Amino acid sequence: PPAPPLTRAPVTPPAAAPPPLVGAMEIMEPTGEANPAPLLAIGGLTVKRRKLMGAEGRHVRYTLADETTGRTIEAIHFFGGPDALAEGTSVDVAGRPTLDTHPRFGTRLEWRVRAIRPSSAPLPPTLA
Repeated sequence: PPAPPLTRAPVTPPAAAPPPLVGAMEIMEPTGEANPAPLLAIGGLTVKRRKLMGAEGRHVRYTLADETTGRTIEAIHFFGGPDALAEGTSVDVAGRPTLDTHPRFGTRLEWRVRAIRPSSAPLPPTLA
């Protein structure tokens, strides 16, 4: 079945998804068709780096920056590779913070992107 349309999500201050917020969101699990995972939105970030990943560049890893604070967010958009936005683009992103554990890098905050668009783009009807 198709994914449910996105609805307006609360706007989170850039890079403000500390581990306690991740834990609070995990309390809402299990998620699925009858209980969609909560999403948060962050606006006005800048794509500092993008890297296509996976077979045929199907996924994209972004480093997104808040230009006012200099803080960055690592983000991954599964199946977003074909529509990857260019470095330097100002973007709005909807998704959820997660804690990613890697043997070499330890545990770090990572944003799982559900939707990303240039900041100047109009909101789609499901988000307006």
